[in-house]
Amino acid sequence: MQREISKLVPEARIIIAHGQMNEEELEDAIISFINGDAEILLCTTIIETGIDMPNVNTLIVYDADRMGLSQLYQLRGRVGRSNRIAYAYFTYKRIKFFLRLQKKA
Repeated sequence: MQREISKLVPEARIIIAHGQMNEEELEDAIISFINGDAEILLCTTIIETGIDMPNVNTLIVYDADRMGLSQLYQLRGRVGRSNRIAYAYFTYKRIKFFLRLQKKA
């Protein structure tokens, strides 16, 4: 995913955070992002656990159809916590949608 994002926005600095990192690495990554060392935080659903980042204004969830509604609601709550307008985009692969429609028919 980092390569994909780098192709789309080559000038953006990216920090990665995921649940397989030890506590210190994860904390360092989050603090670096909060301090403005990068424009993009690429992470797993670990962000759902309640990390507060009030200045974040955009969230993009890849393959959102793999998650439940309560997870998506929690993730959406990670943005827009200050006076800034926030956006949450939930993506899915188009082919999955059409395959599900065919199964129901």
